[in-house]
Amino acid sequence: MARGYNSVVCSPVQASNACSFGGSLTNTFYHSGRAALPAVNDIVYSTRRANLKTAVEVGHYKILVSRVNYNMEITANGVVSRVDACRR
Repeated sequence: MARGYNSVVCSPVQASNACSFGGSLTNTFYHSGRAALPAVNDIVYSTRRANLKTAVEVGHYKILVSRVNYNMEITANGVVSRVDACRR
């Protein structure tokens, strides 16, 4: 189990920067970081089961943390490669 992992609401996977995604953020993912905002090298999972089978798909996700939207880029094995705030 991914005990103590932080949850984050996000969009479906996008091919490029997800800041322009206009739909609802309906997915909940879980990350291995200590802060609410995922950071580079954190691992993101689609469930509370922390293993490679539940690592999220490679791509970009729009996430909402503390009322701010971000583009989160995921590489192989669910690893966060960058997180950038969306411009308002």
